[in-house]
Amino acid sequence: MGLEAERTGNGDWLVKVMSGPSIHCKAADATLQVSNISTGQIVIKCKLTTLNSTDGTFSDKDGDKLVDAGDTILLRDTDNVGPRMKVEVLNGEERIGMIRELPA
Repeated sequence: MGLEAERTGNGDWLVKVMSGPSIHCKAADATLQVSNISTGQIVIKCKLTTLNSTDGTFSDKDGDKLVDAGDTILLRDTDNVGPRMKVEVLNGEERIGMIRELPA
């Protein structure tokens, strides 16, 4: 899955799904994992559809309940999320998308 991250005007990050995974992945089955690349500590690990509004939100652009092109993940600049964090989208234990490092 192709992902792209950009910093928003208010300091948050918008992670865009540019292309879907090679297999269909239901949003309810996909796990978002955000970790500190310096320490390896996982700071967020939850299903995309249960991402709480404090840390961010998932938007299914076309409402098809799949993770695919056009969907977005808004990650808020909080105590949990900051620059230089790694963002992964997992289907079970398989990584289907990754941002190596959120931009500063």
